Amino acid sequence: MMIVFTIVISAIVILLLVRSKQLQDRRRAREAAWFSAAQAQRGQAGTATGGLGSASSLFRIRPAWLSPEATRLYSALTEAFPKMIVFSHVSVARVLVLKGTSNWESQSETARLSVDFLICKKSDTAILPTAAVELDNPADAGKDLRGLDKQKRLAFEEAGIPLLVYAANKLPGVEALRRDVANAIVARSRAAKKPGA
Repeated sequence: MMIVFTIVISAIVILLLVRSKQLQDRRRAREAAWFSAAQAQRGQAGTATGGLGSASSLFRIRPAWLSPEATRLYSALTEAFPKMIVFSHVSVARVLVLKGTSNWESQSETARLSVDFLICKKSDTAILPTAAVELDNPADAGKDLRGLDKQKRLAFEEAGIPLLVYAANKLPGVEALRRDVANAIVARSRAAKKPGA
């Protein structure tokens, strides 16, 4: 009986790995096809070789990397935490790993999300996340995000990284940011020290 169970479980694992590989291959093939089509279209236009954002190049710099609100929040964060490093638009998969899973990054929708800002402490040997900050845009309020924002918040909470959320139309000042992040870190430390936590 145990042998049959082991064979069934092994077969399921193999099927899941094959399916994951197939999805990954399809994604890569779509990207390669898009890139080839873009190159062919550029060649048909009879334009000169492009580069550095010229009219004939395939890629160009995005005009607005951060929205005006995100730019203001980034400036306030860097002023509030001058000895820290503040990264923007960091992939959740770059910050968190799911225990016991090697390919969570490719299978989880939560892993493919990003966090608007990540405040990190730098030491001689590592750069460690201290807190995450999200900009809550009222324009997104009506969109169905399928609970992904909630999953992201839970994932950061599980990992012990405070995730603070600010409304785009009510951005905090430098002092409020310092206070909020400090309070969140203290609350996290207290929760970690509780018995059974």
